[in-house]
Amino acid sequence: MKFMPTLALALIVSFVGGLNAQSQENTEDASRFPRQIRMTGGVAIVHEPQIESHEGYRSVTFWSALSYKTYDGKVNIVGAIKAKADVTTDFESRTVTVYDREILEGYFPELEAADSDAFIKEIQSNFKTEPEQFPLDVMLAYLADSDTPAESVAVSMDPPEIFYSSTPAMLVLIDGEPAALPLSENSDLQLVVNATWDLFQSKKTSAYYLLMGKHWLKSKKLEGPWKPAGKLPKSFQKLPEDKRFEKARNAVPGDWIGKKEVPEIFVSTKPAELIVTDGDATLDSINASPLSFVSNTTSDIIHDSATSQYYFLTSGRWFAAASLSGPWSAAGELPESFQNIPEDHERAHVRASIPSTIEAKFAVLEAQVPKTAVVERDLAAPETKYFGEAKFDPIEQTGVSRAANTDKDIFLVSGKYYLCEKAVWFVSDNPEGPWEVTDAIPEEIYTIPPSSPSYHVTYVDVDDSTDAHVHFSYTSGYHHSYVSYGTVVYGTGFYWGWGWSYYDPFYYDPFYPYPYWGYYPHYPATYGHASFYNPRNGTYGHGHYAYGPYGGAWAGERYNPRSGRYSQGEYAWDYNTSLYSGRSYNPRTDIATSTNQAFEYYGNNEYESWGESKVQRGNDWIRSERYSNQDGSRYKFETS
Repeated sequence: MKFMPTLALALIVSFVGGLNAQSQENTEDASRFPRQIRMTGGVAIVHEPQIESHEGYRSVTFWSALSYKTYDGKVNIVGAIKAKADVTTDFESRTVTVYDREILEGYFPELEAADSDAFIKEIQSNFKTEPEQFPLDVMLAYLADSDTPAESVAVSMDPPEIFYSSTPAMLVLIDGEPAALPLSENSDLQLVVNATWDLFQSKKTSAYYLLMGKHWLKSKKLEGPWKPAGKLPKSFQKLPEDKRFEKARNAVPGDWIGKKEVPEIFVSTKPAELIVTDGDATLDSINASPLSFVSNTTSDIIHDSATSQYYFLTSGRWFAAASLSGPWSAAGELPESFQNIPEDHERAHVRASIPSTIEAKFAVLEAQVPKTAVVERDLAAPETKYFGEAKFDPIEQTGVSRAANTDKDIFLVSGKYYLCEKAVWFVSDNPEGPWEVTDAIPEEIYTIPPSSPSYHVTYVDVDDSTDAHVHFSYTSGYHHSYVSYGTVVYGTGFYWGWGWSYYDPFYYDPFYPYPYWGYYPHYPATYGHASFYNPRNGTYGHGHYAYGPYGGAWAGERYNPRSGRYSQGEYAWDYNTSLYSGRSYNPRTDIATSTNQAFEYYGNNEYESWGESKVQRGNDWIRSERYSNQDGSRYKFETS
């Protein structure tokens, strides 16, 4: 695991913040020092703590100077205490819980040993014994002044292909060479299963058909030119009844679209990003600095008149070019003027990706805070399925082999198989299971390098275990957010690509009727999803499918044949606002859900978030409403 000691200092704040309210003279801010403790015969002053050691952000040992003076002023004592505290963090409520506070020893040279022990016991009695919560942001603010460097992950900074358009445009990503597979034995249509959009190809004419909303576009070649499809082939009338084709079926024969309304279509078989501006780029100057934001786009682009360079931010990385058309390269060290982008600017969120800013320090600290879970040893493992016979590929310079033809993180180490699912480790003697929760993870697992698609599992660790339970923890790296050179970036930046073979992420099952194939991209894609950092919740969000100069939109459906549940959702966003709605239904259980959520970020860590959700089965239902901002949250619940 990759842990740094900087966070430990905040744990001490919570230790000292755990004083009984009756003993505090100043209770306004738990992070202020010095702190007063009213004791039986006088007042003790606790000064700012100094770290001695820590254990993976979960506990910390520290020294704190302490002075004591009796109420009559006749006795003055100066010394120090050594103490320890344990901590857990809840990221959803953004709180830190402190427990098991304990004074380990004291140093009071003016007191005899017996008097020193009694004095330490009285100090200990003034600390709360029950767990106590305080805001995570208080902890981060307290830590931000620390100069302790964070370990930097060796991510790839090679730029993706970056397309630019000053008119409406779409980016169609294909994961490697197009894999066009038949819809049925006699159908003329094939679906390009590794494309991000609904993309079909006619076997008879080789023409491609692209679904854009409810409009159909056509081209003889993937690179275009694309034009309105006009009358679709009759084979579109016989699309499979499978849920995967519901959107396409509902769009047949398609709405009319004129030639001038067809956006520019960019197709890429490698990682790519798309920049769209509303006409030529418009520059909005930032105070009196040489910097200007490109204001007529949702992309985060800064122009520096001092260097005549554009700087484009995507997935936490900055790329530079002399023009928006490229060529782009890794920006390296940013101009010093980036530090002066105002904290209250409407695009101040980019400060989280500028090294040495307070926002970047917050992001780095938060990325290192572990999330924890206690699971029972008899926890059921997820179903594992290989597409064909299980195949394992060695990971170079390690003793680990990685399962190549499944959507799960499964590894072979020294004759045993290890599965990591939802930050829980399982072990088995066979690649298909049965699986058991394990607290013994081979050290070889943690040698998996960033160049491997499975690098993220190295961020899951075992904290403790009993005969009945195992305590797991993980940091943001498990969700592909890594600390690199002073900021948090999304993805390792490496691209593995796929050719067409039996063991690539396409599969077929001859026991099922057409369409008997599927596709699973079982590795994280760094680019192509408009990944952006949300400084409020400390995580990366992802845009999908539709780009525009001022935002984007996504819509999708899912169907789970095992559970019978199907769901639909829509998502729209710009650089400081996002809206989501979704619904699901399971006819086997008669359970329906719906939700509507909204988030707006104002900069300077100010935001509003609100939403409502409902779950219903027959005449029974529960509905919730919530509202949150930087000052807290409130909830309302109603039931049948």
